[in-house]
Amino acid sequence: MASVQVRLLQPAEVTLPAHVKNIAVVDRSAVGDAGEGFLSVIEGIFTDETILGDRGGAEEAIQQLSLTLSESPRFHATPVRASRKEVGSSLFDDQLSQDVVEKLCADTDAQALVALEYFDSDTNTNHDKRRHESTDSDGNKVVDIVHSVSRTTEVTLTWRVYDATEAILLDEVEEETITDVDRGSASSESAAWNQLSDPEDTIEAIGKQAGQEYGRRIAPSYVFKNRQYYGDKDDRLKEAAAEVRDDRWEQAAALWRQILEDADPELAGRAAYNLALSLELGGLIDEAIEMSSRAVELLDNGQARSYRQTLIERARDLARLDTQMEGAAE
Repeated sequence: MASVQVRLLQPAEVTLPAHVKNIAVVDRSAVGDAGEGFLSVIEGIFTDETILGDRGGAEEAIQQLSLTLSESPRFHATPVRASRKEVGSSLFDDQLSQDVVEKLCADTDAQALVALEYFDSDTNTNHDKRRHESTDSDGNKVVDIVHSVSRTTEVTLTWRVYDATEAILLDEVEEETITDVDRGSASSESAAWNQLSDPEDTIEAIGKQAGQEYGRRIAPSYVFKNRQYYGDKDDRLKEAAAEVRDDRWEQAAALWRQILEDADPELAGRAAYNLALSLELGGLIDEAIEMSSRAVELLDNGQARSYRQTLIERARDLARLDTQMEGAAE
């Protein structure tokens, strides 16, 4: 089967109230102006590298969250800066006061505030060595020592969404942990360690991942999905496949409708399957499900049944999207 990549709007896991159109985003995990520095007494027990890595990771999380929210057709998002005096430290898991939430939101005309409450990384390393025996071209046994190293990085985050109109939390994810394992192997220990990514880069990459994932949790987001279709065993199917590659779906659908009337149930079923895809991408989900049922009857195979189930699930997603897109930002 041929495949095509399609862009679909997927619903968020959490439905925010319709009155929320603009969202302010703040980082409480390392609050402070340039002259304030860090929480020196508590953070002094960590290395400078860990502190800088965590701050860089938190910045990446905020930037990616803001980008993900802004790319959603549902919200506008604006990062806001705040001093430690304004928002305090989240080290002791204190929620923001409603007065502070309202002030930060008022500055950006936002109806909700997303706060990165906590960001902390933990790194563990491991080193093993083993003998590796092989035979050279002359038949002689060669013994090498292979050094294997690994670095496991765990980042723990807490997110909260505050409502600006009343003192309630709209969402909260406490102590979510994302883990990355980096491995290297070489004839010397130093060479093996050199194969690993920079620790700060790893923490920042995890922060970026966390920001995107949380953005998709609270905002409808565009994603790319692969969809398969039949494009062989008939000249008209091949011609239609060429039209799809040129993004000429109407022309492809016209050919599939011709094939749908074919006496050969296999060809007609393939055409029905492809037409269901065309209808889905055209926003006609009910018609797409109906056409996919016809493909199931004609083809009686797992591929057709699987796609029909995908369409049924897509219909549920679209129903959720209808609710979530109420009050979408213009």
